[in-house]
Amino acid sequence: MTGYNLFVKTNVAAFDESGELTNFKDFKVSVGPLALPSGISIANDMDVSSGITVSWTDDSANGIGKADDQLDLVVLKSDDDVQVLHPGTLRSAETADVTLPFSMAWYRCMLILVLQMEANFHLVSTI
Repeated sequence: MTGYNLFVKTNVAAFDESGELTNFKDFKVSVGPLALPSGISIANDMDVSSGITVSWTDDSANGIGKADDQLDLVVLKSDDDVQVLHPGTLRSAETADVTLPFSMAWYRCMLILVLQMEANFHLVSTI
């Protein structure tokens, strides 16, 4: 199966008949077993305009992922506005302060927290 076919098979329920992304909850960035950390939370950072703080527990000592997995954040505002933010934070840091490219007060969006381990991406949390 090609990557395109796998993407369509996995995400067909997230799009309407015109091809617009309408069901953010069913949209998947990754499939397969995922190295999920515990205690994931995402909160507004009141000190930074459009800022959020992402935190989690580093479970790498228990064999859950690796301490040097890198955090990425995928921001989907609409089907034609998808941005990937690379704050350069490691799993072992247990927190990341991120400035979003727009104010969440004005837009409905989906945030997908991703931890990159080697060349593979692993979905961690969607809000």
